Amino acid sequence: MPALPLPFIVTCLLIILLLRFGKTHGLQRLYWPFYSFLLLCAVMSVVVGLRWSTDSLLLRYLQPLLAALLPSVTWYCFSVLRQHNQTGWWVHSLPSLLVFLALFFWRDGIDLILVLIHLAYGTALMALALKTPDQWVFSRFDDTRFLAKTAFWVGVALVVSAVVDTAVAFDFVWYQGQHAPQVLAVLHSLLILVIGGLIAWLGQATTMPPLPEESSLTPETSSKTDPTDNPEQAAEYQLIVQALDQLLRVQTLYCDPDLSLNRLARKLGTPARNVSAAVNSILNCNVSQLINAYRVECVTQQLDQSEQTITEIMGNCGFQTKSNFNREFRRLTGMNPSEWRKRALKTPFAISSALASPRTD
Repeated sequence: MPALPLPFIVTCLLIILLLRFGKTHGLQRLYWPFYSFLLLCAVMSVVVGLRWSTDSLLLRYLQPLLAALLPSVTWYCFSVLRQHNQTGWWVHSLPSLLVFLALFFWRDGIDLILVLIHLAYGTALMALALKTPDQWVFSRFDDTRFLAKTAFWVGVALVVSAVVDTAVAFDFVWYQGQHAPQVLAVLHSLLILVIGGLIAWLGQATTMPPLPEESSLTPETSSKTDPTDNPEQAAEYQLIVQALDQLLRVQTLYCDPDLSLNRLARKLGTPARNVSAAVNSILNCNVSQLINAYRVECVTQQLDQSEQTITEIMGNCGFQTKSNFNREFRRLTGMNPSEWRKRALKTPFAISSALASPRTD
């Protein structure tokens, strides 16, 4: 009975993932990078499968070029959730250009170049995961923690890919490449599937931001100064926080599960970077934590005044996932929702006190 090689099984799974993704999101512009990424993964999987069954000159050239392109496209999938109109994107074409030149002038150095590319992007993605949640300007507030975890694990996968390439290089040195075809075909196929699945999962958790021409409020480059050293800036930040509080309470925007920092900034008429800086400076928290505090306040009020189930109240107040809701509720109140509803002393929840108390992020 003939067996279908693993890379082609992975290709089939990626195509199914691509079709399901397309059925869910259609041709919305935001999701084009994710479509491109999944298509690239499918092509790479086919090339990996063919490369070790046929000795084609075209595949010899195509495989390293695609391997160099993958980290750049991966980085772009995360970057579209951070800002539009990014400058300097030509820099991310350099890895593929470097590999292309090495194919003609330094073939022995291609493996080393690919290892360094994957290590660089993998490390950069893991570092990205450690930055403030406010960097995800175009993502729903409820998904910022998830995005950080995804960035971390995709970075880990790229680093593992670099380790695999290094192991193959040593296999050629010590064993004349006896194990290289099997190692590359199996491990690279699995890594492609894992990264593809994570990026598709990332796409499922994103919302459609405004088109570039509609969004003039994306993060700006500004000097990071301590507002205590600049009274005018401190006063400006205080006004932003007051306007934000009024906007959230009057329009109850925090109840919108698709609310993002970009949408909030557009409502305020203030650059997203300034909103983030003001909240961090005046309230000593990030915008995502602030929105969750308003949502928790909404939940506590409904728990005290309504007979609805906790799940219904959670959704009414803007939370999408139980895990995020339970974590944030306990972090801000010190108890779970059931305990809050049954508590003897009916003290109302106070946002200012909750934000001022020590937090574990």
